Amino acid sequence: MRTSGSRTLITAALAGAASLVLASAAAGAALATPASALARPAVLDIGRATPYGYGGRAVDVNDSGAVAGHEYVLPYSAASFVWRDGRLTVIPTSGTVAAISNTGRIVGATETHYNHQAYSYANGRVTLLGYLGGDSRYPSGHQSYATAVNTLGVVVGYSTTDHGTYHAFSYAGGKMRDLGVPRGASDSQARAVNLSGQAAGFSTRPGGTNHATVWIAGRAIDLGTLGGANSYATANNDLGQVVGYSETALGAVHAFSWKNGRMTDLGIAPGNTASSAVAVNNHGQVLVYSHGRAAARAYVWRDGRRTAVTGSGVPRGASIQPVAINERGQVAGTATLSTGAASAFRWSDGVATVLPGLTRRGATSASAINARGDVVGAATVNGGDTHAVIWPASAH
Repeated sequence: MRTSGSRTLITAALAGAASLVLASAAAGAALATPASALARPAVLDIGRATPYGYGGRAVDVNDSGAVAGHEYVLPYSAASFVWRDGRLTVIPTSGTVAAISNTGRIVGATETHYNHQAYSYANGRVTLLGYLGGDSRYPSGHQSYATAVNTLGVVVGYSTTDHGTYHAFSYAGGKMRDLGVPRGASDSQARAVNLSGQAAGFSTRPGGTNHATVWIAGRAIDLGTLGGANSYATANNDLGQVVGYSETALGAVHAFSWKNGRMTDLGIAPGNTASSAVAVNNHGQVLVYSHGRAAARAYVWRDGRRTAVTGSGVPRGASIQPVAINERGQVAGTATLSTGAASAFRWSDGVATVLPGLTRRGATSASAINARGDVVGAATVNGGDTHAVIWPASAH
């Protein structure tokens, strides 16, 4: 399960990480997998939410195996869905999904030509969360996006205000609350929320620089940087640990972990030039994406020690893009060869298992992993389109 959503973050850290386009010809082939089918986990095709949908993807999965995702139908229109125990239910609003909680609450943003509005879906009902404000003079003057939700139903995200800015918000008890900005900042966005309702994200300062920010007990706290101009928080755990990435004094971009007022540089893998922390669990295991110059790599950082995410299941030289880590330390991600061949994988106890596609050489990519090890993502079908899929841990 993920705790944060993602839209564009203006940063050099992720500039080199191109999105996986599964429908491309280059990505039409998967990595080689072991000959024995018995050694491979099964893949379940979630299918289409609508007859004319395309670009299907499972975005998140909760610990009971409920899957949330979306597909696109027409320009400026999308169909979101929830899948439970083999049954797919379309969410009755045009929109995309950001996350699903362990209670089954789904959050995201409606999708129309000009406007987006944060929404929550639970018990068969869509709730539009509204805005902190906006400018009615323009068709796109009101915007809000829900990016994460915790088990208690607290939703966070960001919204336009009446002052021409975006501010982070939290939504609970039927009310949207402006989380504000640290002193001197103008804009803010919340990207993650933990069980106690602490939100993490970033805020925009004078001159256009951004700093990682955490909101605790109604207070916006600027986390600073590793010595450079910009930093961004991407995730937090229930113990108050915040992770993300920051520019250093030398202009590089490094993953960081922040705890008890101290920001720690998590470094980069040998041969790479940049890194970013993408997730953290409640054991303090931080999942790091390291990239630049050499093939991208991943490692798990904890208490100053790194464990490389690698194994015999992933071909030598593949670029690794990790996406999530669960409480057992299992990692989900996508491995891509220089040829463009791409496959989702699950990494557990030092062993990486390439996950099968829906066609013999179809590409796959991972989005999330839950506590029991179910992985969700997307897989190409004949013709090059993608379907949302789940790789159940029980099949491994």
